[in-house]
Amino acid sequence: MVLFPEFSCYVLLFDEITTVSVGVMIWWRTLRERALFATYWDNGSSSFRSMLESDFNCCGYYTCSADPSSTNVCVDAIQDYADKILNQLFTSVFASTIFIVLFYLCTLCVIAEIKLLNRYRLIDIRQGNASFRSLYSSLNQESK
Repeated sequence: MVLFPEFSCYVLLFDEITTVSVGVMIWWRTLRERALFATYWDNGSSSFRSMLESDFNCCGYYTCSADPSSTNVCVDAIQDYADKILNQLFTSVFASTIFIVLFYLCTLCVIAEIKLLNRYRLIDIRQGNASFRSLYSSLNQESK
């Protein structure tokens, strides 16, 4: 009975570390968006580039080869769009860590309560009182 809450503490701790790691990785990518999307732009096909240009109403990534005087390049539009999505994403990931910490604290409270009940059960057994033993066994049977 005590094994499950202690095991769940380790699972929650692993989940917290994983969640924070994913959040930091997403946040780190937001710091390098221009360079990251530039590689996607360079490695993308011409149909991919034209699709992005038509979706964002822009021309070229850093410069427009069709109209060199054009200031409507795609880097700003793509970065603004990615910022909206990625900022909401890593904020949500970091916000979920609050719930994981609360679950962890609740699990620690359950472990402390189980240890306290076990302590009183052992004291009751030593003193020879059956009242708490019957209460503890009924609690133990209800949890199964």
